[in-house]
Amino acid sequence: MGLVYGPYLARPTASPAVRRELESWFRSLGAGVERLGPEERELPAVELMGRRGFFTDANACIARVAWEQVPFRDIPYAEDRALALDMLRAGYAKVYEPRAAVLHSHEYGARERFRRAFDESRGVREVYGWRQPASPHYLVTQLRGELGPLRREGATPTTLARAAWERATRLAGGVLGARSDRLPRALQRFCSLEGRAQSTRRQAVPGAPR
Repeated sequence: MGLVYGPYLARPTASPAVRRELESWFRSLGAGVERLGPEERELPAVELMGRRGFFTDANACIARVAWEQVPFRDIPYAEDRALALDMLRAGYAKVYEPRAAVLHSHEYGARERFRRAFDESRGVREVYGWRQPASPHYLVTQLRGELGPLRREGATPTTLARAAWERATRLAGGVLGARSDRLPRALQRFCSLEGRAQSTRRQAVPGAPR
């Protein structure tokens, strides 16, 4: 066993959109052990994106013997995702334990939310080689997926408008972050919450498209 991790719970003061996002994502993972068979260990990184490859070190335990053999990579973002891929490929198992929850959520203003999404999307591209789609159909579908459950729960127009704005800013940041390698350095720095200005594809996990 290499990795064990648990979910985040939204803080009592979290917005309905943040609360629902955390609940929906961690509910989708499913408890249990994840391990790659020998024939799967050379799969492209993008094929392990999502439930199989997900891991968060904000609520986790890492076996010392596994970490000594497969340490964190020296990359600027999504180092926990990269660690999970490396450990799975090295033959270690990953466990999701939904009962081991911690309070962990963030509230951002519009600019910070956009810039955080930019960094996250860039990190996902660098680790998995996946770019968030930018088609109108994809973006509208994402907005509907955010607002539909809130409508069914009887959310007020104010709550719906706030959720739509939050989702729209995250989507905008994600679209640009996924294409950061095509942007001028000054624009990358402006869009990044961390102020990072250069793509680091050379440090991506093996198996990610170059």
